[in-house]
Amino acid sequence: MDNRLEVVQGLKAVNALLQEDADTGRIVSFHEYLCMEQRYQRFLMNRDEDQIDILASFLYRRPDGSRPADLTLTAAERVGVLAWFGHVKYVMSYAFPHLFRKSKGDDDISDLSVIESINVQLRALTDGDVTKEAAVKAVDCWRALTELDAKAKQAEEFRRKYPNT
Repeated sequence: MDNRLEVVQGLKAVNALLQEDADTGRIVSFHEYLCMEQRYQRFLMNRDEDQIDILASFLYRRPDGSRPADLTLTAAERVGVLAWFGHVKYVMSYAFPHLFRKSKGDDDISDLSVIESINVQLRALTDGDVTKEAAVKAVDCWRALTELDAKAKQAEEFRRKYPNT
């Protein structure tokens, strides 16, 4: 599913893999990515279709790049959004194998576990300095995920080297 609807309700899709748009130079920020991930996980937990509509508001933008305040998708558009975001997550799992790997407990998704995951990612990128959070959230999502993947790889190597630590 490496394609998506180009336009939904007059709104243009962001880059297919959430990377920088070559035409406009616009990025999908790490904060926006985290919001999308949270909405996707909430849909998976509750099957609340409103979460897909909110997810779509990050994926489809007005010409000036702004998000629509209110968006209600058709059933077909919702399927398209889910398939697209699922594909993005699939591609990212290969691009960032140390960050996106299955761990025990992954089947137990809750609002708390999603928020905890977001907080862990933000803390890793800010090194615990909350004054850096706004800057980290503004970074291109692929750049932030690249750094998180490198940190996850370092942690794996440390655990292998020092298994009793």
